[in-house]
Amino acid sequence: MSEELRIKAETIKQSLKAPIDSITGYFGFLNEDSLSEFLQEGAEDYEKLKQTSFELNDTVNDLLDVEKINSSDNKDEMEKKIRHDIRNPLNVIIGFSEMMLEDLESEENQLENFGIIENIHSEAKALNDQLSSLVNFSTNKSDSSSSKSNLDISKIMDLIETKKNTKEPIPKATFLIVDDNDSNRNFLKQFLKRQSHVVHEASNGKIACDVLNQEGSIEIVLLDMIMPEMNGFEVLSFMKGSNSFKDIPVIMISGLQESELVTKCIEAGADDYLSKPFNSTILNSRIKSCIDKKRLRDKELSEIRKGRRIQAAMMPSELPDYVKAINFPAKNISGDFYDVVKKDNNSCYFILADVSGKGVHAGMLMSKISSIFSYITENFSDVSVEDLTRTINHELQSKSFEGMFATAVLGHCDERTFTFCNAGHEPMLSVLGDEINYYKSSGPPLGVVDKNLFICQEEKIELKRNLKLAIYTDGVTEGYKENGDMLESKGVEDIFKENNCQDSIDKIRNILIYSNEVKLHDDITLLGFEF
Repeated sequence: MSEELRIKAETIKQSLKAPIDSITGYFGFLNEDSLSEFLQEGAEDYEKLKQTSFELNDTVNDLLDVEKINSSDNKDEMEKKIRHDIRNPLNVIIGFSEMMLEDLESEENQLENFGIIENIHSEAKALNDQLSSLVNFSTNKSDSSSSKSNLDISKIMDLIETKKNTKEPIPKATFLIVDDNDSNRNFLKQFLKRQSHVVHEASNGKIACDVLNQEGSIEIVLLDMIMPEMNGFEVLSFMKGSNSFKDIPVIMISGLQESELVTKCIEAGADDYLSKPFNSTILNSRIKSCIDKKRLRDKELSEIRKGRRIQAAMMPSELPDYVKAINFPAKNISGDFYDVVKKDNNSCYFILADVSGKGVHAGMLMSKISSIFSYITENFSDVSVEDLTRTINHELQSKSFEGMFATAVLGHCDERTFTFCNAGHEPMLSVLGDEINYYKSSGPPLGVVDKNLFICQEEKIELKRNLKLAIYTDGVTEGYKENGDMLESKGVEDIFKENNCQDSIDKIRNILIYSNEVKLHDDITLLGFEF
């Protein structure tokens, strides 16, 4: 055993025990009878504060056992663990003393007790501030001037924070506290319940995942980093990879004050990071910020879903027997759409379009195209497909849509003829037995070319029995199957060759949307005709 290591461990132990002895010594000056009568419901918090303070010496003795330190292969990791495990009880002491100070500060007959609790709080804060420099096996001396400077700055910051309005109401929310340390969970639970929040607990990551699956009301997660079963980073990855939990704000908490760790957590999707022990003012501020962001996010999602419902209502509710369709947005608002306007039992106008981009802007342009198409086809009986296409192009091109455009196939179908214009869209597929044809674009996308230069020639297909036609967006051909391969045009072709129109669409849907966790990279829209 290294004599140098033994001396170093003893030196660190003594430097830690001095402030710990001060903390425990202050309890001898408290008027506990007066304190317990006043605190009433908070008596349990005081007992927890006192018990943790007196157990801190035993914690330090155990952590700085020379045999354990000597057996460690990685001294850096050992230092981090010692700091982390000392910060856990310090967190409890600082947290519960802060709550007691809030209860005592307005009572004149508790001024003496208030001052003593304030000293306990200050000693614990100072010890936490110095912990990184005190628990250091690589140097012989800590830089006392630096430590004092850091402590002075810390005290200044504390004074600034005490001037802030800590009584500002915080919206009520439902929390999940995930921490394997009983004391930390207890403090956070008491802290949150004092503000009327609903609190659920989990002592490790695996239990946390079970609680998330069972409770549908969790709004904020306070997640410890170092835990058995599943650590905090693994739980965070699980949540951000799930459609059900990815939007729940997560505040990571840890006794490790490593900038690289903070960065990794934020990059992995955490909303914030707090080091133990907690400053109640900062904790309140971070919680309020997360709740506000969650409420705003929920409101935005609600508006987007409402927009999607409105958009879905714009799709035709009934289709002719010979027409089948599917539309799935990659986001809540789709840039793809289709419409079919029946003129009588044997004829209809139709459109399938793919607006550039995705989301709200694409949805707005889609609505514009849809409204023009519906107005013209519902109010005029004999409009040609070429005129319909030119009119929509002119309306889009003459209005400013910030460079947005749409590819589309528009057409008219009666008993004998299928007439259409392909404006910059994917080739349309025709299947008649083993005879396969593709009809490519005959003009530019809508909204790009001035009306005087726009040309998109219509084409005609003579209808025959068992003829199948498929018009689809590139989200179909570029969609991913479960094995990771793209479906591609050949995949669509093979499916339509082997199945009727409705079964073909169902199969394509099942191939591309094979689980609720699939994240579509593009909208999926398909319009099929079978005669």
